[in-house]
Amino acid sequence: MFDLVLLRRTGTEPTEVLDIGLLAETLLFYQKVHVILDPNNLEYLLRTVSQDTLLSILSRPGVSCTFKKSMGAVHIQESGRIRYYNFLEVGFGNSRVFSNREYIEKAVEHQCGKGGKNTSFPG
Repeated sequence: MFDLVLLRRTGTEPTEVLDIGLLAETLLFYQKVHVILDPNNLEYLLRTVSQDTLLSILSRPGVSCTFKKSMGAVHIQESGRIRYYNFLEVGFGNSRVFSNREYIEKAVEHQCGKGGKNTSFPG
């Protein structure tokens, strides 16, 4: 068994999400799992598994989670033979900025309904 792993998403594109199979395997083979959820991952997991299952996974000993509304990025600029790396945090404009809690509540309501319970799997 391995000690610690951090999961964000399966691919390198911002639209790609965390693979459910990878999450399941990681929970089996690692003592500690930290999941970074962004809006795409959160909505995907709420659509794919029930709200109760997601809460059960995140409540397990050794499992932790961070929610980030924005994306991390690296901007590389070259000047001759020298490369400069600028670390950025990219967000998308909105007329109102929601707190993480408000955003998560709205995502749950959008994916699971007004009562926030979705116990069925899609399609």
